[in-house]
Amino acid sequence: MANNWAIVIGINDYIHHPERKLKYAVNDAQRIGDFLAQQAGFGEANVIRFLGDETHQSSPTYPTCSNLLRALKRDFRPERLSEIDRLWFYFSGHGVSCNGRDYLITSDCLEDELERFALPIDEVIATLRLHQNADIVLVLDACRQVMGKKSFDDSIGEQTIASAQERGITTIFSCDYGQYSYELEGLRQGAFTSALVEGLTQYTLPNSLESYLRQRVLALNSQHRQDHVEQTPRIRVEPTSKAFQPLLPYAVTSADIEVLVNRAKEGEIEEDFEAAKKLWWQVIDVSQHSTQRREAQTAIERINGKIARLGHNGTTRTTPSQPKPYQISEASKVSLQSNIQKNQATLNRSTSITPIVPGQIPELVASNLQEFIFDVLEIDSYGKVISQYADKNWCLIEKIDKVNIEMVFIPGGTFQMGLSESEDTGYRHASPQHTVEIKPFLMSKVPITFAQWREIAQLQPNPRKLKLRPSRFWGANRPVVETSWHDAVEFCGILSQKTGHTYRLPTEAEWEYACRAGTTTPFHFGQTITSDLANYDGTHTFCLEQKGINRAKTLQVGELRFANPFGLFDMHGNVWEWCQDHWHENYYGTPTNGEAWIDSTDNQNRIIRGGSWLNEPSNCSSSYRLWKNSNQVSRHIGFRIVQSF
Repeated sequence: MANNWAIVIGINDYIHHPERKLKYAVNDAQRIGDFLAQQAGFGEANVIRFLGDETHQSSPTYPTCSNLLRALKRDFRPERLSEIDRLWFYFSGHGVSCNGRDYLITSDCLEDELERFALPIDEVIATLRLHQNADIVLVLDACRQVMGKKSFDDSIGEQTIASAQERGITTIFSCDYGQYSYELEGLRQGAFTSALVEGLTQYTLPNSLESYLRQRVLALNSQHRQDHVEQTPRIRVEPTSKAFQPLLPYAVTSADIEVLVNRAKEGEIEEDFEAAKKLWWQVIDVSQHSTQRREAQTAIERINGKIARLGHNGTTRTTPSQPKPYQISEASKVSLQSNIQKNQATLNRSTSITPIVPGQIPELVASNLQEFIFDVLEIDSYGKVISQYADKNWCLIEKIDKVNIEMVFIPGGTFQMGLSESEDTGYRHASPQHTVEIKPFLMSKVPITFAQWREIAQLQPNPRKLKLRPSRFWGANRPVVETSWHDAVEFCGILSQKTGHTYRLPTEAEWEYACRAGTTTPFHFGQTITSDLANYDGTHTFCLEQKGINRAKTLQVGELRFANPFGLFDMHGNVWEWCQDHWHENYYGTPTNGEAWIDSTDNQNRIIRGGSWLNEPSNCSSSYRLWKNSNQVSRHIGFRIVQSF
């Protein structure tokens, strides 16, 4: 049985400063205390509550400075509690920063004698860290707004972050620097703690929890307040190696385990074997399902075998020959109106997109569009062909020295983005389904290749930001990989400067709209996919189709001959593709005009779409979405580009 402890503090009343009274800090402390005791495996006896209101004023745990210091320095010393596995410190009340030092304001604090009666956060952190092997989480539900003078409203956080980082303690702040933490009359609670308790029942991995908190706190404040306010919770994981360790293993959820499993698989593919093994061991530790534990044990044994083989033999890779260049018919110049009419006729064959009058396309672009022909295929849930036909669309060919980039015309329209309620997949990150309006744009026919990357990267002035060869060379016509989100954005900037056209990454809505191309099925091919149509781990199935093959590598772009109804190739599998948007846990609050959903804070997580060669088919569907840190590079992430008008 784990030895978990928590100190929970909530202060409504400030004896010497009644004007600073809070309404619901005690309620917040009670609720988080109840959750930790009853649902997170701490037990009531191991959750010590310090509650500062009239009801508890005579209690020995009333949160005066002396009571809190005595508890920290005497009652919570390692020799009294033995080996602690997990230690949470929660505070709801006022905080202050004075002379570069952060303090928690106790019930008996005097504003003019902070050093005597306030609780220094760095001292709290140092005392907690006496438990050397414990996983420690510091939760502060307090304002971080600077008022320009020494008062209870001054900012806390900068010194706290530094102290926590130094001692390997994870911090959860109720708001970002320069913001307030709000109480809500309708809930009789603070927005943050209400969202925190809800969130911990769904997510215990820090990144997932932070994304949920940001959206939920925004929603609660919007629902219960008349004015618009900014409150953005932040989580700082220390050390960063714990970014994918559950904050509360006893309360881990299926969504958490899904992330751990996917991360473990990615680590193995990327040959980061030690990280992959740690993630699989976490699955064994926290999963309640024997099948998942068996999968993890099998994976660990497989990885150990790979490590042994690498130690003796190393690895070799072969570079495949390039395919024959894709030939398109001689295209004629077309007028803008003709182009729009032909593409809208294509859209009218389906029911998922309602055509609208697109925005004006520049005449220079329209006059340079060329016709190309492609094959489209539709299959049923068994993977059997329902229909096959040739179709055509228009594309712009950007000639960049030795390479061309083919940009396919995507007409404007509206569509239903995300999973419908009837699609019972258990994947809640792609809901709720909602209507989005998209303006016309051009999208690259295939993901950007190594050859295209190298040609653009050579255009950089010195010193170069982009590597000419970002990863081991897999073939000129294969998707470029091991490029971060920032690298992809830089690529677009260089290309824009070279051509005079505006190139960028697609928004998430544009990506899904282009992928679906008027379809409403899980894949643009139909109800499922097969490894003859897409490059993914075909040893897994999505529907009733037969198992296929796992190539365990990228394919040359467009090598699998069938496109979607817009003429785009490789939208399912091969490589994940970066999008502009920041990651959000669901679509509540998402823009409906096709624009990117960008946070005002320093959210480092960006959307990737489409799945890859290492993923199961479910990860490659039109609606499936995932995130990666914008600085991360991977052998299964690439990108394609769009040109906006």
